[in-house]
Amino acid sequence: MTADLVWPMQLDRVAEQVTEFLAPNLRHHRSMDFGAKWRSAHNWAVQAHNILSKWTTSKENADERIALDEIRNAFNQATPTFAAIVESAKYRIDKEGQDTQ
Repeated sequence: MTADLVWPMQLDRVAEQVTEFLAPNLRHHRSMDFGAKWRSAHNWAVQAHNILSKWTTSKENADERIALDEIRNAFNQATPTFAAIVESAKYRIDKEGQDTQ
């Protein structure tokens, strides 16, 4: 059985083909849904912005400090996922730059 992949290919363009090719019992790990992580990051930014904006006109409170700590912890846990997305984007930009030269 072959995957009929032509190399090199960008991760975002081959993910579906790779998923279809690999049987679930052959996978060593499961990847995260990048879309879900981006939505989470957006929600974290909105929540942090709302808390910090509120603090410009009122006193800080302990519950909101805890919420900011939770946002920071969640972002730190998601950092490897974001790093993979950024590296993929860098590769695509570099590749496109080489193609135009």
